Amino acid sequence: MEIRSAIFREAVNEALESEVPVLATIFARPLPFTDAIKSRPDVTLIEVRPNNRKRLVSELADRIQAFPKHRFQG
Repeated sequence: MEIRSAIFREAVNEALESEVPVLATIFARPLPFTDAIKSRPDVTLIEVRPNNRKRLVSELADRIQAFPKHRFQG
């Protein structure tokens, strides 16, 4: 399981510290590593449920497209 890998955890933390938006799934159950991610002030948690999952596709696409493009250019 990836979450047990120190290399994976480092890569996740690097991604979260970058300026690039990250769209990811995360365990709902408590684990120290995922709890730390979920408690970050720059993380927005959205629960995917049967009654919202179709709508979330366009909502999440809109959120990602709203990020300033200049932030991604090297």
